[in-house]
Amino acid sequence: MASREIDLIVLKNAVNAVLDHVIKDLGIEKVTIEEKEDFYWSCPPGEIYDTSKEPSEWWTGRLSDDIDFVKLIERG
Repeated sequence: MASREIDLIVLKNAVNAVLDHVIKDLGIEKVTIEEKEDFYWSCPPGEIYDTSKEPSEWWTGRLSDDIDFVKLIERG
């Protein structure tokens, strides 16, 4: 199978276009994270791309923790 590449400039432009649409056209600047919808499933990093078998375990992530991390990145 041929290797594939992700063009980060194309990805950045696409993400910006989607966010511009949501903010400017739809008028949505903030999204509330409901407590019952704050968690998501994750699995061990070494198993995340192996779709030939079920992951050995499932973990939970928390969207609000991810947002806190993004805020730290924004601050440098």
